[in-house]
Amino acid sequence: MSKSRFPEIRELLAKHPDGMTSKQVHDHIGGERGAVLQSLRIMKDVYVDRWTEAKQARPSEGIFIWVPPPDEPPPDCPKPLLKGKK
Repeated sequence: MSKSRFPEIRELLAKHPDGMTSKQVHDHIGGERGAVLQSLRIMKDVYVDRWTEAKQARPSEGIFIWVPPPDEPPPDCPKPLLKGKK
């Protein structure tokens, strides 16, 4: 079992707020390219922000960004009152 690359990926994407493709992330951190792409896909705080333009035989690639959690979580939504109750 290999160690998680999530912290390394988060740190890299935090330094590149405009985002990076999975190939760019792989070029920086190394390892298996498929494992890097899978990590990007399953991380809850990493999103595809936009896509590159497909050119000739090259398909579009997702540009991944990291979205940091808020400093303080928002308050829970209040539970609705039952009809007729105050």
